[in-house]
Amino acid sequence: MSEVLEIEIDGEIDDGISEGFESERRSPQWGLPAAIAVAGVLLLAVLVVVVMPAITNPWERQQPPMPAKTAAPPKAAAPVESAQGALAAWGRFAVSGDLKQLDGWLVPDGPQYRSLAREAAELAARPPAPPAYEVRLTDPTVMSVTGTRATLRGDVTWTRGGEVDQRYQWEIVLRRAPRGRWLLWTVTDAK
Repeated sequence: MSEVLEIEIDGEIDDGISEGFESERRSPQWGLPAAIAVAGVLLLAVLVVVVMPAITNPWERQQPPMPAKTAAPPKAAAPVESAQGALAAWGRFAVSGDLKQLDGWLVPDGPQYRSLAREAAELAARPPAPPAYEVRLTDPTVMSVTGTRATLRGDVTWTRGGEVDQRYQWEIVLRRAPRGRWLLWTVTDAK
């Protein structure tokens, strides 16, 4: 038969197990796994918030504000759009000589309109065959915008099938019409 040894000291029973082992047995067994889980969740949150957007779509990362040369500020958007429309109307006029193409796009008593009006009769008498010129304003730089005047600089390309492209660097001046629309006043060589 086996013997069981029990020693009672100050009312406590010592069953032969040391104090160190007992304290280890009483400590929670979930401490280390919980700490690892919390660290994992924090790492996952950092990955989701910081790293994933950069990996999945690097082109949509927040960029610093673009200079006016590539993106016109809201105040300048209307003059740029009006300049593009006026140049497109000028391209249609260039193959027809019809001044009505310029209505609503150029200032009727402005220097550019007067110059084109002098060319209208000759163009109307011997109009080039269609298609119209495609006139593109690229990389416009907004030089200034005031209450009634806007000045832009940009590369202007005149394109038409069967012809060599014509490229210019123009300064484009627009004036605000009484109803608030921007109209082309004149263009000059920006070089």
